[in-house]
Amino acid sequence: MPILKLVSEREAEPRVREAFARVKEHYGGYVPDLYRLFANDPAYLESVSRHIFTVMEPRNIDAKTKEIIAFAISAVNGCDFCINAHNLALRRMGLGDAELAEILGVVALWEEVTRFNIGARLQWPAPRPATEAAA
Repeated sequence: MPILKLVSEREAEPRVREAFARVKEHYGGYVPDLYRLFANDPAYLESVSRHIFTVMEPRNIDAKTKEIIAFAISAVNGCDFCINAHNLALRRMGLGDAELAEILGVVALWEEVTRFNIGARLQWPAPRPATEAAA
């Protein structure tokens, strides 16, 4: 259960209603709950929604790749809402269970490897002893 109220369009102040209109245009007619939470701070709602739309807009990287990245980061961060939102977006883009499981496998592998390397304090490039570097 969220600790903030979900702001409805009925109770929204004009500034929030304007932001909701842009969100609805972007999401095909509805306002995801995430934006309803953001609406508790109208300035943040305006700022973060504009930033999300800008970053997720396909430019040099296609929309599917951006959604895969968002899904992977959501899995690492453990955000249930985000995982489900990006899962839905990827399914609408044609990915199924096998593809999503493969993405989660890649996420799990590199989370594990990264944690190992952080613990081992491995650096890039790894410092080499003078005798090994000359070989």
